[in-house]
Amino acid sequence: MITTHDFELCDLDKDLDINAKNYHFAEDYKENRILFDYNLKEGRCTTTNARYLLRMAGILIKDIDKRWPGRDEKHGKIKVVYCCRCPYYYSGRMRQKGRGKSEDTAKCRSQRRIFGKGRDGRDTMRNDMSEWLIREGCPSIAYRVRTEIMQEYISRQEDIHYQNQICSEPKVQKILSWQGSDGYFGERLHTAPSKSGIWTHEGCVRCLLEMGLPKENENVWSALEVMFYPGWGKECENSRAANVFKYEMIRASLLAQAGYEDNRRVGEWVEDALQGFRNLADAKSHTDFIYRRSKQKLIFKEGMYIPVIYHLRLLAFTDFWRTDENKDMVKRAYKKLYEWLPFPPMYYKSKTHPVAPLGNVCWAVNQNFREDIGFFWLQFYELSARMGMLGTESPFWRHFEELKGHVLQQKDSIKQYTRKRKNMYVNWSGYSGMALEGKWELDQQRIRDFIFRVLLIDHYGNRF
Repeated sequence: MITTHDFELCDLDKDLDINAKNYHFAEDYKENRILFDYNLKEGRCTTTNARYLLRMAGILIKDIDKRWPGRDEKHGKIKVVYCCRCPYYYSGRMRQKGRGKSEDTAKCRSQRRIFGKGRDGRDTMRNDMSEWLIREGCPSIAYRVRTEIMQEYISRQEDIHYQNQICSEPKVQKILSWQGSDGYFGERLHTAPSKSGIWTHEGCVRCLLEMGLPKENENVWSALEVMFYPGWGKECENSRAANVFKYEMIRASLLAQAGYEDNRRVGEWVEDALQGFRNLADAKSHTDFIYRRSKQKLIFKEGMYIPVIYHLRLLAFTDFWRTDENKDMVKRAYKKLYEWLPFPPMYYKSKTHPVAPLGNVCWAVNQNFREDIGFFWLQFYELSARMGMLGTESPFWRHFEELKGHVLQQKDSIKQYTRKRKNMYVNWSGYSGMALEGKWELDQQRIRDFIFRVLLIDHYGNRF
């Protein structure tokens, strides 16, 4: 099949049950000319040429591709503004004293993020921090700030350059050295890293995706593909946790993060995640879930559960579930979480044994950021922001705003937030891993990683 504009056909490669591959022709741009090499390349085409053609025809102004429009001191001049919450360009007028906003400007709720300094100066500070991360951060942070937070258009050449830089990072090289001929990383799927120091397969895949490598990357693709072969989980047969979750949820969450939300396995476990939130939204108290106490541990009733970290990842990296009904239900569940603070750890039961405590979610929602739970706190807030559950109406928003204000104004204070549980940031597994910088013993690298996460949460928290 050949297509020029029907990108839905390109999505056939996302269905791992269909043996389909994408190929494309690409183009370069030199001196206002579009040049084609007519060489067939693997993967889906990632470039567009419509804007270039329009510019060559004299229809678009030269600065239309810039994420941040240049300052204009004259009030009322028409400016081209890219909305950071939706993929459209708006032609709006800058606010004039005593006249409010123009109709076009009012269409976009994110204009305040573009037109300079807010009441507390944080809009400008946020932009300054982003530019600082682009200059000083590792390739992964610079790439994600530009494409994800600032939503800049980058050329194919720039994208390739970034990908090459990321693949050359010592952390990425270390991970790739652990990949076997079958595509599997290390010795285990989910359990803690072995004495060899090799991370789990799950942790390696998560790290590569977080570093900015796309699912089309050869190593990432082979690591995802192997999870459909017999014995993909390796330790699944003898794991108590596997008896509870069947490890299918882990596979689904990795596929969702990689961008395969159309895969049927992802859909099945997204529904499971929504059911967990329904249980939470409909309950009167967390005691409604308790079956019995075993050695002072709280055990879920048979068939009852509330969301775990994998459920949050599934909803954070998918969109098809976001109906008004579902979003309202999840918001009610979040309100319950907040009302029940402090939240006690609760355990699932595998035969006669309590396993898999809900700690990684419970600790995180217990209000203010603390050094000892910093990793869990940042993880919970980032996933919640991606889900659209950390807007200004969220009961958790105030706690994030307090941390953001403190961090953005005194970034050196981050040193005190990362002294404990360093391994939770640096080592990647199912429940750990956040650091993109390579040398966390250096204060500046820890600061850049921390600020990147704060800006990422802020971006997605304001997006929905």
